[in-house]
Amino acid sequence: MTRLVLLIPAVLLAGCSSTHTVRDGLDRAAANRALGASRVTLHLADRGAVEAQAVHLDADTTSWIDPATGRLERAATVEVLGVERRSRTRGAIRGATRAALGAAVTTAVATLFVDLGECRPGASFQLWCNGDKPLVNLAFGAGAGLYAAVPGALVGGGVGARDTWSLEAPPADSLSGR
Repeated sequence: MTRLVLLIPAVLLAGCSSTHTVRDGLDRAAANRALGASRVTLHLADRGAVEAQAVHLDADTTSWIDPATGRLERAATVEVLGVERRSRTRGAIRGATRAALGAAVTTAVATLFVDLGECRPGASFQLWCNGDKPLVNLAFGAGAGLYAAVPGALVGGGVGARDTWSLEAPPADSLSGR
């Protein structure tokens, strides 16, 4: 049981990142749309990690604006190893969603095995006695989900969501023009 209690938060907190592989022009166009004018970290083979804004990936040249100076910078796309974007807002949304769903499902399933007492006139959980136990389970699950959403959003917002675009080098034949 202890393992299950430790496993649930680990599952809910894991996976706050997404990795996308950029292989061709369609992938570059999708990455350009997703990145837009957002502030990112650009990983270059020769310069390391560089803060960048409004990154545009082209087949041969990648351009961006240096947020510190406002200057347009360029590098060969083959030198770009990847682009990383962090978002606390998306992290908060993902954290709230995962915590709420996890708590709701866990509570709804756990209440299947709870006995709330005898069914007698005036009993506290009359719905339970009328054969509406699934309704009670869903109500407990919904309440737990709402209760867990706030700390989930706080943890997710603190950690932030990370999206990474990794660029694959084109095959050697495409570089030589064959």
